[in-house]
Formats: sequence, structure tokens, C-alpha cells
Amino acid sequence: MMAKNKKTTEYAIKYLRESSKMSDAQIAQELNITEEEVSKFPPTKTSRSKNLMINETMSKKQKTVSIMTESASQLNDDLTKKLRNNRPNKPITDCIFRPNDK
Repeated sequence: MMAKNKKTTEYAIKYLRESSKMSDAQIAQELNITEEEVSKFPPTKTSRSKNLMINETMSKKQKTVSIMTESASQLNDDLTKKLRNNRPNKPITDCIFRPNDK
């Protein structure tokens, strides 16, 4: 199973680790593989949306496409909300430039 669907298995393991917070034993049981096969894919060190995206085509093995996974989308949304909440609200007073006014 691993040789044929290595990328699919890798993304499934990443998803179950990151989103579902499963242990290696639970992941192995869920995917019907051994714990050794699960441990071949170490957990991601940093949680960045770039690491959670699929960027290689299945048939040609080219990196000409990027597909955002659900986990990457959720992470992006969370980061955007944090940035929006940390930014102070500046009142908008006069946004029109008038060169003759001094």
C-alpha cells in the first residue's frame, strides 16, 4: 500500500496528526499500516500553510500546481484573524488630498 500511495498516505498522516491530534498508534490503526510506516513521516516542525499544501501533480510529478488543503485554509484563516485583532483601529478622518489646502 505504501509504495503506490505514498503521497496520499503522507498527507493523511499529516492531517490526522495536525487536525485530529491523533497519536502514531491511532493513525496506524486508522490507516491499516504499521507504526514504523507512520514514523517515517515526522511531524511538521512549524505550522505554516505552505507546508500543508499539495504542490505536485500526481501524473507528471511536476510542481506546476498548488492545491490548498482544508488544514492550510483553516490555518490561514486563524492567522488572518489574529493579525486583524492585533492591529489598532485608526480613525479615518480625511482621505482626500487637496494640494491647495494648507
